[in-house]
Amino acid sequence: LIVLRERQRANFVSSEYWDLEALLAAPGGSFKARLNRIGKQVVASGRHFDAETGLLRDKSVAHLQEGGAKELAAIARDSKPWTVTRLETTPGTERPPVPFMTSTLQQEANRKLRLPSRRTMQIAQALYEGVDLGGERVGLITYMRTDSLNLAERALKQAREVIKDLYGAEYLPKDAVRYKTKAKGAQEAHEAIRPTDLARRPEDIRNKLIPEQFALYDLIWKRTIACQMKPAEVLRTNVEVMVEVDGQPLNFAASGKQITFPGFLKAYVEGSDDPDAELDSRETVLPEMREGMEVQAEKVQPQGHTT
Repeated sequence: LIVLRERQRANFVSSEYWDLEALLAAPGGSFKARLNRIGKQVVASGRHFDAETGLLRDKSVAHLQEGGAKELAAIARDSKPWTVTRLETTPGTERPPVPFMTSTLQQEANRKLRLPSRRTMQIAQALYEGVDLGGERVGLITYMRTDSLNLAERALKQAREVIKDLYGAEYLPKDAVRYKTKAKGAQEAHEAIRPTDLARRPEDIRNKLIPEQFALYDLIWKRTIACQMKPAEVLRTNVEVMVEVDGQPLNFAASGKQITFPGFLKAYVEGSDDPDAELDSRETVLPEMREGMEVQAEKVQPQGHTT
């Protein structure tokens, strides 16, 4: 493996490519747009380079270098008018994540809690074996070595009761959501990793757990609740803005996303500790625009990247 990796490293050539980022002002606010086409030619981005060699794979694209990008930015900054040429809004959904199995618990605990896999399993083992809750030792989670996504009927019923109580009936799908493991030979005799009692909320037992135990239990509880909630509903907006430079149209693109119904995001945001605080950061709301409308260029900056 080391030899193969070294050969890959030796064969890789770091390539440089540039594009432009414009800060544009519409009547309802400012937004950022990135140069994606010069005339009919697509501007080179990371996806146009070979992952193995780092070299440009598609020779038909416009491969901007530093000098050309800086010159283009300076001219575009002073050019007028900047016109909205395309505006497209489409509704979409984001589905909740599946319940935890061993591998996904380790990955998410590493992302969110910065816990190495071994430590995650040690804490999960302690939660599984039981914690003293006022004179009685209670196992807080189901068996933590599993590749099953199955949830017991009792857990499904409890999850729906908690969701209705905490968030309201509008967050409940019509029926309980049942997940099937795609992997062949999965241990369906075991369940997914979930709290043994979903009515036992993390805050109720915080003072009985050490901080790492609380953080992992909180993660498992939220993920189990989220997987039984409705999908999030979003509105995606794509806009293109054009400015002409020396008789050549430059097309800038921007995309936005607005959450119209948070659904499972109310309980759990992957890779984040505080779903309520993170809902805003998951949105990129563009100001109201229409095709043919003129916007103002506040800044146009060249940006360099390397493979």
